[in-house]
Amino acid sequence: MWLRIVVAAGVVMAALAGCAQGRSGSTAGTSDGGTGPLVSCGQVPTSTGPAAALVTVRVESPGTADAGAAIPVTATIDVHQAGPRIITRPTTSKVLVTQGQSVVGGMSSPEESHDIPVILTAGASRPAQAVPSHVTLTRCPPAGSATGAPLPPGTYGLVAVVSYGQDPLQGAVGGGSRAFQLVSDAAVIQVR
Repeated sequence: MWLRIVVAAGVVMAALAGCAQGRSGSTAGTSDGGTGPLVSCGQVPTSTGPAAALVTVRVESPGTADAGAAIPVTATIDVHQAGPRIITRPTTSKVLVTQGQSVVGGMSSPEESHDIPVILTAGASRPAQAVPSHVTLTRCPPAGSATGAPLPPGTYGLVAVVSYGQDPLQGAVGGGSRAFQLVSDAAVIQVR
């Protein structure tokens, strides 16, 4: 079964940076009976930049999956209003596992290393190719580790984060070097 969620764009870069740097020390959820409570590694970010008012991002995933499993995820950019082309960045785009407004896992590795242009034509739906096509249902990794333990059973959200910049070939101020993000609403997934 696939769950399809249409996403409203929102805003926050600092929360995503905090997620990459480590734990905030707060907890989300409950103990899984063996490895302690879920630890938050940041807050769910919101969309930023000029494209945030022009598009929404939607994410699709299975509705249920086993803890620790790698599951497929598809993200799509729906363009509601035409705008200049954007350049999406796989190296900083990701899929987050959330509980409420807390990030508790995910943060997939990039599958592509080259920036990907996306043309913003009103009414179009574009694949968000910069977003990883899979995410592993594990907790935020502990300091010094690359992977976390499987998530405890429960209900979680999957959030796609599309990192982008303006296209320097279309007159972007500063050569298109500013970093922005487009963030989906959470697709609900039941982890067993």
